[in-house]
Amino acid sequence: MLNSLFTHPYSRYTIIQKIVHIPGSGKERNMKLYANLHTHSTHSDGGFSPRRLAQAAKEEGYGAIAVTDHDTVTGYPELKAECEKLGLETIFGAEFSSPSTMLAENSGQAATFHIVGYHFDPEYPPMKQYLEDMSIRETDQ
Repeated sequence: MLNSLFTHPYSRYTIIQKIVHIPGSGKERNMKLYANLHTHSTHSDGGFSPRRLAQAAKEEGYGAIAVTDHDTVTGYPELKAECEKLGLETIFGAEFSSPSTMLAENSGQAATFHIVGYHFDPEYPPMKQYLEDMSIRETDQ
């Protein structure tokens, strides 16, 4: 059930723990939520909008979702707005391309590594510059 829409080979789910306060009772409950931490939207190379990914996550029983588009965070506001409507947790993230000077085995060409990052500050000046540079690069291609 949990991976029917999310067919990317690296699209996996994990279980996160969350302490929930039960209103009016003064009690807390430890909950486990399924979270998909690696999805791509139409803001990079995914086939679905962030809104549709949130809807699918809800339909498939997830409690949280991250959109980790390649080198951009532009899909996050749409994801967050839809998740708020649906009662889902959002996890801020992106998948960064990191070219390597090492040669890929057998091909002789430089390899690119992808590193998934969460809860970073997109307004931190070096990060902001990186995201702007990547946006320009994508526009030029």
